[in-house]
Amino acid sequence: MTGRPSTSSLMNALIAATLFLLICPQAQPAALPKATVTSQEQAIQPQYGGVFKRILPFSPKNFGYPPEMAPTNDWGCATPAVQTLMSPLVEKGAPKPLLAAAWKYSPDYKSLTITLRKGVKFHDGTDFNAEAVKFNLEETRKTMVELRSITSIDTLDEHAVRLNLSQFKNALITNLSGPLGAMVSPTAIKKNGKEWARNHPVGTGPFRFVSYQRDVSLKYEKFDGYWDKGKPYLDGVEFIFISDPTVARMSFERGDAHAITVGARDARELASKGYKVSSYRISGYALGGDSANPNSIFANKKVREAIEYAIDKEAIVKALGYGFWEPMYQLCPANWEGYNPAVKARKYDPAKARQLLAEAGYPKGFKTRMIAQVGGIDSEAWVAMQRYLKEIGIEAELDMAEWSRWDATIFEGWKNAINQVSLGAFRPYTMTIERCLSSTTRQNPSIRKPQGWDDLLSKALAATDDTASIRLTQELMKMAHDEVMVIPIFLLPRNTAKQTNVQNDNLTRYDSQHWTPADTWLSK
Repeated sequence: MTGRPSTSSLMNALIAATLFLLICPQAQPAALPKATVTSQEQAIQPQYGGVFKRILPFSPKNFGYPPEMAPTNDWGCATPAVQTLMSPLVEKGAPKPLLAAAWKYSPDYKSLTITLRKGVKFHDGTDFNAEAVKFNLEETRKTMVELRSITSIDTLDEHAVRLNLSQFKNALITNLSGPLGAMVSPTAIKKNGKEWARNHPVGTGPFRFVSYQRDVSLKYEKFDGYWDKGKPYLDGVEFIFISDPTVARMSFERGDAHAITVGARDARELASKGYKVSSYRISGYALGGDSANPNSIFANKKVREAIEYAIDKEAIVKALGYGFWEPMYQLCPANWEGYNPAVKARKYDPAKARQLLAEAGYPKGFKTRMIAQVGGIDSEAWVAMQRYLKEIGIEAELDMAEWSRWDATIFEGWKNAINQVSLGAFRPYTMTIERCLSSTTRQNPSIRKPQGWDDLLSKALAATDDTASIRLTQELMKMAHDEVMVIPIFLLPRNTAKQTNVQNDNLTRYDSQHWTPADTWLSK
């Protein structure tokens, strides 16, 4: 699906189907247990051989140059070849070692010393060492606000670096376990340039880049010089890109791939057929108007409030979530550190929504545009939200944008429209806020930040103990809610269906972007 849907038979069919589900009790899906999580694999020895194939809906734009790498699709496709300083897998509340063997803050929290793993080579044969770490982090901190607290980097010896900090940030270690801490060969980048590097990853990972054909496939082969001896078990990894979810599922069920990212309905059906289905930690989705534009309708707080009261989130979740979705009433997911139980939810109340619109000066409503990412939230949910807004007088033209165009709106902004805002679910949650909704981030520039927001966020990021960090994050949640900074809508997991012979992939232990290709194997 591309461009803006017009009033067509397809759209009318979607509207009819969604409203039928929302209105008719007998159409509601039967209760389904939460996603089947395969946390324990078969108690047998790993087996060697085979090429692990994953179907994904989008081709990556950049999977080899970390300073410009997106933390979602790009990073997931880079993981077989490119590794990070700290592991995304958590043990006792902290990331496990990976390329970094150990790390320690100074007593005053003004520096972080990282000791590196020895004997590691990049795929081009050059050494992974302190100079390589310095090169990568200095490049990344130029573009990524999350690393700008690093003022300078000292190489202490061949296998140790010291990061000098302007201030302590409790999200730094977690950031270094993702694409911000990714390590690629400085020699390869200096020789070939970053344009080349975007589609030619030269990392330290268990698999080496072979080929990439946009919208078709990305292939890796086993790297015989991998530092963790005895691994990887697989001969290779291949990503297959299929944008049409129906075609993708048919391909998976034919056995063309070992894993596929699926929506809630497909997850439910594939689980019932005996496939492994698992879900990674919940991510949030919100609606964001261009409130930073003083001439926009959405600069009016009452308009933003009206939109939230107009949408029956619970009805949509019940009709379309198949046991996987949850309604969202504040930025932080429930049961997460930072969730504020004192925040009063704005639940479905169309009369209240109409009253607020009238008070805002729009008693007859208005026309606008609602931008959504193709392949994000199921399209039926957007149709349902569009219908709810229409009931209070807001005519929202639905603009379904392909990944590249939607990505551009996130970084370049939007005007006179409501945009889909994707929120991560990172711990600590201050990491999500800094990345998605701070004044210094590159994301979501069209959303106005309330007075005092950045100061409070800075204090939350600088907290050195969990109690203070949680309390300050809860204050942020209340401020965002009171100002209707964005309109939270749903909490959705990313569901992965797998063939029964896939073992130890960890695809949904952390999330589907941070899996463990070196440990993955296929039982015969």
